[in-house]
Amino acid sequence: MISLNSDRISGLPDEILCHILSFLPTKISVSTSVLSRRWKFQWAYVPSLSFECGEKEDIIDKVFMLRKVDTIHTFRLTQDVVNCPDHQMEAWMTFATAHNLQNLELPYLFSVVVPRCVFTCKTLIDLRLHNCEALIPKGNGVCLPCLKTLHLINTNYDDDDTLQHLISGCPVLDELVIFIGPFSWFPDSCNLSLLTVKTLTVHLEFSVASRFWMANLRLKLNAPALEYLQIIASFHHSRVSKVLLTSSCEANIYLPKDDKKQFDLVYQKSVLEFITWLGLLTSECRRIRLSYRTEIANSELDSWTMSFPNSIELELNVDCLFLSKFLENADNLRVLIFSESSEEKRDWIEPKQVPTCLLSHLKAIKLANMVDERNIF
Repeated sequence: MISLNSDRISGLPDEILCHILSFLPTKISVSTSVLSRRWKFQWAYVPSLSFECGEKEDIIDKVFMLRKVDTIHTFRLTQDVVNCPDHQMEAWMTFATAHNLQNLELPYLFSVVVPRCVFTCKTLIDLRLHNCEALIPKGNGVCLPCLKTLHLINTNYDDDDTLQHLISGCPVLDELVIFIGPFSWFPDSCNLSLLTVKTLTVHLEFSVASRFWMANLRLKLNAPALEYLQIIASFHHSRVSKVLLTSSCEANIYLPKDDKKQFDLVYQKSVLEFITWLGLLTSECRRIRLSYRTEIANSELDSWTMSFPNSIELELNVDCLFLSKFLENADNLRVLIFSESSEEKRDWIEPKQVPTCLLSHLKAIKLANMVDERNIF
């Protein structure tokens, strides 16, 4: 029988203990050294380093010096870790990239400059930069042959070609997240060729201060291998002007509500224009999720036309008045998932004729979160 006071964790193999410690901030991992002689140097064999708020330069330097393994699988610095000069950050990055670094995350480090050595790390698999300035080498200076995941959150670039130059140096890139917000600089017009990317997220966030310089923002994306697309955007200020999608792609579009423009007819027209463009964008897309919470006046809906000709699965979180429009223009639809987004009760308007999809292809319908039970048909 095992005693209730027995230390079963300390009896685990070193490899398992190191794996457990790798999920903890390095400061906590080091603190386990006081538990017993078995734990005294266990933290030094952990291949992951994660430094959080309050850490100082000398502490981080000591951790590097006392480590007993050559490999650094993961290196993570979080917000306000240290107010260090650029040369100190470069020293840490140089050390990490020289020790088979696989995952690098620099979140919420305002005004931090990412050293050039990061963009020539041949072992890097996952790179996530937040609020950073990227010193991306020119010419053939970017060489990330193993990078599969790239997250660029509020990242600043030297010029209009910098982002494409970075992506071109990632020949096996699988997942790309681009967040453009009020604290980032991004070219007004950007053409990106994403030949290997399968999962793409574009998040556009605006503030009062940024809406002027971002008003003409245009993205043109060539992504022939894309399987999943997510767009989160204040679309009345900007537009992803073109995305080349494949027939197997799944699109997830979220359009946040703007209460200040809720009754603005020009704004409502921009919503409809975006959805019309979305129909063109996703003409070859089979699975689409669309969520928006803007109520559109009946007069605008009556004159609106759109089409989702090849979609076989459609998940909508929209005003019930839109549903008939979607049914009329999705002839090959097989699965419909609908939840009502409006908090106001609005009567369902029956289509003028039975939609083609109801007569031929539609096999499953799921209704959820109906505001008015009278709208369940």
